Amino acid sequence: MGSLRNRLGELEQAARLNNVEIQGVPEKNDENLLHIVEKIGTYVGHSINSSTIDYAHRVQINKSSGKNTIKNIVVRFTSRGERDRFLMAVRNKRKNIKTPRMSLDGVSGEFFVNEHLTLNNKILYKEARIAAKNKGYKYVWVRNGIVFCRKTDTSGIFVLKNSDSVGRM
Repeated sequence: MGSLRNRLGELEQAARLNNVEIQGVPEKNDENLLHIVEKIGTYVGHSINSSTIDYAHRVQINKSSGKNTIKNIVVRFTSRGERDRFLMAVRNKRKNIKTPRMSLDGVSGEFFVNEHLTLNNKILYKEARIAAKNKGYKYVWVRNGIVFCRKTDTSGIFVLKNSDSVGRM
């Protein structure tokens, strides 16, 4: 049963491979999500036009967290390559401003752009970041929906598939 659940989770994540999730952009009446995504693209140095986006919509967030009531924006690009180029531009912008928090006038005082993860992978990523901090790991990251970690610059890369693998870090 566990392997079936794992396979379903993998398929669910694979369905999101062309997607990004934008967090922290407040909702406005008559908002144009495509325009918001285009502004973010310009901000990070990656030109976006309507032909590269399949759709953009807001999704309900987990209300039990109690922190943030802003609905996230999910953007589905027409290709994974386009999504990857956009994410690379976001990562480069983060490096240049030296913080994961980005700010853009007319959009949000603080927003984040990340891969669109399933709920289970979001939980796994959070658990991995907490464990990494406690165990002195230097890096935890997500690439194509898979959570990775590395203790030092020269140590091997460890793939995290579930909570059990986080315990073995």
